[in-house]
This record gives sequence, structure tokens and C-alpha cells, in this order.
Amino acid sequence: MQYDQFGISDEMAEVTNDDLFLIKEELISNKNYLYDKLKNIKVKYNKATNQDIHEAIIAFYGEEFANNLNGFITFDIFVDMLDVIKVASADKAEQLLGRYIIWASLVIRKA
Repeated sequence: MQYDQFGISDEMAEVTNDDLFLIKEELISNKNYLYDKLKNIKVKYNKATNQDIHEAIIAFYGEEFANNLNGFITFDIFVDMLDVIKVASADKAEQLLGRYIIWASLVIRKA
């Protein structure tokens, strides 16, 4: 198998936009299928033992909503929290990377 300087094989270069569109549609369909199967799942948690989880739910949705859950996390709540973690992680990574770039530029200037 041949690769160009970017690591793209001949086979990969033959992929068309139509191919990518079909793959995207299949992924969306699979995502919807998985959500339909998982959306009714609830996970029990102990408010005393998992106080950080309970406080996060209160911060997200409010105390009344958290109390109405009766110690259960729904799949939608879980996904919402994962989305926040992804955004926070990306922001932190960007912040750290920005610091590294500034540090590296200062080191290079001193050299």
C-alpha cells in the first residue's frame, strides 16, 4: 500500500464526498438507535456518598429538580454532564497549550 507525505493511502484518496455522506448518515442512524435504547436507563446514587454528583446536579438543574430525581441519574443527565466535562477539558487544554506556547516563545527569545 502506498502513502503520500501526509500518510494518506491510495485507497483513502479514492473516498468521495458521497461515501463520506453515507458514512455520516449511518453514524447518525446508529447514534439515534443507541440513544433510543439507552434513554430510559437510570442509575442509583447515594446522596451522602456521592455528594459531589448531587451538588453538580443541583448546580446544573436546581435543588428542586435534584430532589425529584430521588437519587437516580438519568441517561440524559449523564450525557449533559459529559458534554460539560468535554467543554471544560477543551478549555483547560487550550489554556495549558496557550501557556506552553507563551513559555516556549519566551525560551526561544532568550536563546
